[in-house]
Amino acid sequence: MPKEVPVHVTHQILLAVLDGTIPQQVLQEIVKEHLMALCPVCRQEIETFDWRQHRREVGDPSAYGEHFDRVVASVRGHAVQVQKERREAERWLADGRRRGRVAGAYKRFRGQMFAEILLEEAVRHVPADPEAVHTWADLAELVLGRTPSAALDPGTSPALLVRATAHRGNALRLLERPREAAAEFRAARKLVDERTVTDLSTLAELDSLEASLWTDQRHLARAERLLHRAALLYGLLGEDELRARTQIKLGLVHYDQGEPERAVRAHERALEGLTLDGAPRLYAHARFNLARALEVMGKPDQTLALLEEDREIQAVQLTCHELLRVDALRGKVAWATGKTAEAEKRLNRAREGFVAAGLGYETALVSLDLALVLLKKGETARVRTIAREALRIFGAQEVHPEAFAAFKLFHDAALAEHLTREVVEKTIRYIHAAQAKPVDPSSPS
Repeated sequence: MPKEVPVHVTHQILLAVLDGTIPQQVLQEIVKEHLMALCPVCRQEIETFDWRQHRREVGDPSAYGEHFDRVVASVRGHAVQVQKERREAERWLADGRRRGRVAGAYKRFRGQMFAEILLEEAVRHVPADPEAVHTWADLAELVLGRTPSAALDPGTSPALLVRATAHRGNALRLLERPREAAAEFRAARKLVDERTVTDLSTLAELDSLEASLWTDQRHLARAERLLHRAALLYGLLGEDELRARTQIKLGLVHYDQGEPERAVRAHERALEGLTLDGAPRLYAHARFNLARALEVMGKPDQTLALLEEDREIQAVQLTCHELLRVDALRGKVAWATGKTAEAEKRLNRAREGFVAAGLGYETALVSLDLALVLLKKGETARVRTIAREALRIFGAQEVHPEAFAAFKLFHDAALAEHLTREVVEKTIRYIHAAQAKPVDPSSPS
């Protein structure tokens, strides 16, 4: 359950309302909740105002003491009921693993609490099991459809539908079915509009998930806009870790856009809300991505300082494939600082790891970096060998056509023994530039 905290009205919110990125109803709810949370007088006035009689004066607040007590008792009773429903829903979950069972049990498998539990289960399987994500999100929508309208909260139910649809879209993205994923996200946006969904947490989650689709499809400008908005909304909610996750994704978008300075700023903002104790893996990722951006900016000493500080953290928190990327980055830093032997050792070790894992894009880039080292040593035969191997792996995967064409030129020049440092460096630039272009050049609808 997302935590509820009062938020302040800021210039960012007002500007977002003016340009239409945040619905005006959200601003109204923020003002109302802020007043009720922080000011007992405003809370009393709002709760006791007779909305049916405009401009009618409210009596002495003491006259509402009994009414307020009843409200408090009702809220407490509701909280107990919610906990009871949650325990029941968790018991249901063990039996509701197939759509047919849920669809056939008209009375048992229904209710918003059950739908929320199903969505939590969907989130738990991201990103390792996209099929499961799709199944749980689909079941959540089915459960909401089976629940009588009288039992649905008009404020919560549409938000849950939006979340279920968005997670189905994200599952399809992970399954590499981008067109179907885009259709789900369009459906989620339509629900937001038609059902007037103003829950900030839901809107931020939708923006973040959809941004991942456009990042994959290299529609980076669109992903950037969504991530900026999601980060703003998570900040308003006081969700520091979610805001930090979003800033990391934004930093990666800036890196792919060829804007390392903006990538550095995004990761520095992410680290403001992270601690090693609170979110160690996320912290390690943010620091490594910051180091990558600093290296591109031509700051090898700062890059190396970060990597040295985080050596023990990375060994614990990063996967084997991620540690290969650390080795590759250390190799580039060694090359930039004149440590040729270390550069060759680290780049070759990273290349062998990427080849074994079948990671084509990483294999191609580290092969190009290694080629620079080998050319300086005059080892052209080794350059030809790694060029052939890298092209085979790179070509076997779905990569941007322009990136493949650029690498093919490098490969052909290596085999013809016409390869120069300038050709390698130009190939690196071309591949980075191509990877920032949309997979489908048409604009997403």
